[in-house]
Amino acid sequence: MKIGLPIVYDKLEGKLTALESLGKTQEKYGNFLTPLVESCLPEEVLIAWERSRSNENETKSSRSLNDLMAFLRREVRSEKIMLLARSGFENKQCRRKEVPIVSEKQTRPPTAAALVSLSSQGKRNSNCIFCNGRHPGFKCFDARKMTRQERLNILLKKGACFTCLDF
Repeated sequence: MKIGLPIVYDKLEGKLTALESLGKTQEKYGNFLTPLVESCLPEEVLIAWERSRSNENETKSSRSLNDLMAFLRREVRSEKIMLLARSGFENKQCRRKEVPIVSEKQTRPPTAAALVSLSSQGKRNSNCIFCNGRHPGFKCFDARKMTRQERLNILLKKGACFTCLDF
């Protein structure tokens, strides 16, 4: 079972805080805890840690627990930012709808026959969009019990407008 870096970091930070509250300083436990923490890290994180240590300071070869924790904090923050950016991008992709192409037939001015036809259709189709009852959607008791997201899902599924979403 693979545990994510944010979880490892949070647990590690909690344990280190507990040790410090007991009066155990890093001078006492830092030297042997750093290799233990490194052994728990995923390989790609460990490689990045070694790379950052060599880039930061060529002369400083010590493996400080503070430096490791600062590195892990940056990695966790970067991972969260990346996930946030990805989720924001995916939501926009999902929301995008294709606009139907208007045919020449639809661009003609409406005639009286078309207007009569459209107005009589509206009277025949007065069923509730949510429960198919014989009432308008904004008067539906079942819809009032639904969450906004449930109403939105029904409207999207049936291809209806969003007038009935908030009432």
